[in-house]
Amino acid sequence: MAAGVLGYVLVSRGDSGEDADWNLRLLRAALAANAGWGLAGVAAGLATTLCPGGGRADFCPTELTAILVALAAGAAQLNQRRPRFELRWCTYLFLGLATTKLAMQNLRHGQALAIVISVTLYGGSLGMLPRMLGPSGR
Repeated sequence: MAAGVLGYVLVSRGDSGEDADWNLRLLRAALAANAGWGLAGVAAGLATTLCPGGGRADFCPTELTAILVALAAGAAQLNQRRPRFELRWCTYLFLGLATTKLAMQNLRHGQALAIVISVTLYGGSLGMLPRMLGPSGR
């Protein structure tokens, strides 16, 4: 994770992001996704250490969905401050992962309250993230 963050910072220093060629944009997008995925892994590892006990096990999928939605929101927030192609791309990547996780795990194996919370988090992100990213891709 640290290597992904450091690599992204080193590659993206000193340019505006929009005038770079596609090879550099794709490299930055891969490094940003790698750093985000590493953050997701660390957060999921911490969340699952809390899950195995008692009645909380039903909310483990909800916590993991919240982590993916939070990563998407974090990438969108960073994109608002400093517009970059790769941050916009990572926002939709993490939202797509949350969609897949919601359909494959939460809806199939979750309890009613956990599903309601997951769908509320996901629905809120569907309304919030396009507004944060803006219509022009800023």
